[in-house]
Amino acid sequence: MGSGASAQEVPSEELHASLMGEWLGHLTSIEGLKSETGAELNGRVGEVRDVEKRTCRLCVRFDPRHPKDRWKKVRASNCRQTGLQASEGECSFCLDAGEAPLIRPCACRGEGDAVHLACLAEAYETRNTDRLE
Repeated sequence: MGSGASAQEVPSEELHASLMGEWLGHLTSIEGLKSETGAELNGRVGEVRDVEKRTCRLCVRFDPRHPKDRWKKVRASNCRQTGLQASEGECSFCLDAGEAPLIRPCACRGEGDAVHLACLAEAYETRNTDRLE
């Protein structure tokens, strides 16, 4: 039998609380899904927005515009944390909320703590290019 709870088994409150603490707000990469529909999610990165209480599956949002009914429910065993946490607001680099998720790449907190991954990469590349000249 798989690693998830069967239809008769109800996951414990402790498991739910543990998953909430470990995953909520983190960006995750999906891997190992085998079904035709699920396989399309492999390699995608999304934000864990909730943990379903009944099954303890992670509720992953891939697009900030998606309402809750479009979030995908995925077993934690099919997710890998990216080490980045998602954030809301506007990017401290480009000053736009945009459609891409915002991340907090460091321990800074406050109004300027979130950036788009693309903006962070561009700043890093620019900084390294300046050092080479």
